[in-house]
Amino acid sequence: MKVSRSLLLAALIIVVSSAGLRLGYEARKTRVGTRVLFMGNSFTFVNNLPAVFAALASANGFPVATDMLVRSGAALTDRIADTSLPRLLEKQHYDYVVLQERAGAVLCGQPHEKGSADPCGLSRQAHRQSADLARAHGAEPIVLGTYASAELAQAMQTHESFLAREVGATYIPIAERLVRAMQQAPELNWLAADGGHPGHDLTLLDAIALHQAIFHAPPKVGVVRVRGPIYDISTAIFTLDWRQVPAAANEYTYDEQRVARVITLASQ
Repeated sequence: MKVSRSLLLAALIIVVSSAGLRLGYEARKTRVGTRVLFMGNSFTFVNNLPAVFAALASANGFPVATDMLVRSGAALTDRIADTSLPRLLEKQHYDYVVLQERAGAVLCGQPHEKGSADPCGLSRQAHRQSADLARAHGAEPIVLGTYASAELAQAMQTHESFLAREVGATYIPIAERLVRAMQQAPELNWLAADGGHPGHDLTLLDAIALHQAIFHAPPKVGVVRVRGPIYDISTAIFTLDWRQVPAAANEYTYDEQRVARVITLASQ
């Protein structure tokens, strides 16, 4: 498994406020049971994890509305620095705030430029501030793990787990799940063509893990139809204005057999 390039990839991400575009199609419905804000980067943005999670939850009888708060090349600390998170939380109530950091930022002890701030220290501070802001506005914080290389999977999960405990957030590990899944089902679409960003099946695995954490039950097997927009690795968005978001495919479907396979792999 060679995905260490993801540590060097620039994040391809977007900011979407509650006043702007709703990326989870369930948000267009009048009855919404659970509101979830995703705060992240290109690992969140490529394939539109919020929309996949909303579609999966809807297929299982849980009405969900999702938003993303992310921006190109950014880490969680940027959303604290520009005050976009507290401003959004003042405008819109969420039940959960999902934090997904840029790959490698949580790996403490890594070399960095002399005289510059330690990325790990900045990430820990941003996680703490984000989790505190979420709780202050009635939302439960969730740290959704990410991945780098197979060799770094265990270390990444160790650091992420410590960070989640430190800020009092639910932790969802991904790195070692991905390693096992790629070994057991190499034919599935785990990574995008660049070898770093998530493929459609990794996005589905993330959504399944979130479903388990939020609804305390694994999703049922069945067709999952995701009504986009479904962005891919060619999309580079650098604007806070949702009206400038480029067009994208508007639907992606996971068939029943594929959903069953990824549910099984996610539970291991």
